[in-house]
Amino acid sequence: MGLRRETVNVSTEPTSTNRIQLRADVEAFESDFVHRIQIVYLRLGQIKFSGLCPIDTKLQIGQLVHAEIDPERLYFFDTDSGRRL
Repeated sequence: MGLRRETVNVSTEPTSTNRIQLRADVEAFESDFVHRIQIVYLRLGQIKFSGLCPIDTKLQIGQLVHAEIDPERLYFFDTDSGRRL
């Protein structure tokens, strides 16, 4: 399975009920001042992924945040061929 960071909304509080809700730890974040967003690098157990949140969201390394994913925007791949399903 794969996903793009643009499909992961990061927030300090849950905001949607029709998305996959995950709680993940903030490993790092960087500001994109041009687009007024932050790229947030997350860890959920041994899985690492990234998402986006508004630039004015206060974050700290190690903070537990909500990562919300639209299930219709996930990508699935064949493990043998690597081709998208």
